[in-house]
Amino acid sequence: MKTEFGTAEQGTKATKATTSATITGCRSGPCDRQIAGMARWICARRAAELILVTATCFGCATSNYDFDVLTDLKGHARGARLTDDLLHEQEGEKHEELYDVSVIPLARTQLNVFAESDDEGFPDGFVEADIDAYLPLFGFVDATINRYDSDRRMYERHDFNSYLWGLFQTHKEQIDTNAGLREKRMRRFLWIFDWRSSPKYVESTREVPPR
Repeated sequence: MKTEFGTAEQGTKATKATTSATITGCRSGPCDRQIAGMARWICARRAAELILVTATCFGCATSNYDFDVLTDLKGHARGARLTDDLLHEQEGEKHEELYDVSVIPLARTQLNVFAESDDEGFPDGFVEADIDAYLPLFGFVDATINRYDSDRRMYERHDFNSYLWGLFQTHKEQIDTNAGLREKRMRRFLWIFDWRSSPKYVESTREVPPR
């Protein structure tokens, strides 16, 4: 499936699990179905569906985890902390994922979720999605998708930005390799004009996260 950023592999079975999580924490009639749609949108990053969800939702806020405590943690350290906290939740049979959702109708939607992933074509591990959308009134979307392997090491990161309802879009991809993070950037204007950078390598992330 081709998305607005030209990639198809970010649709994940793991993020579909957020449907049950958000509905469990947000019992407000029609909002249940709209939040479920929001979780599905993460899988495909379809701006049109997000607009529909935001426009028709009555507003909702639900959370079982404070992601703000991880502000200073990046990469492997972030994956290790999230994994430990998720496994602690699962041992208590409380939740299958960590999530934080808030919706202001017609204005802003925030969704952060961390869950196990067994997506086809990817190693077993975990995936984190962080969506901050000012739709449909303002037309801005910021999104980050992080993937971690079963050893809790981050091996892939995608940062997406969409401005003025998709008029201008950016995508930064970072893949962890033995030589360090391989980074590529893409910019799109008016939905048809693309600028793609050549891959470059940034700092190494080969250290093993603490256990």
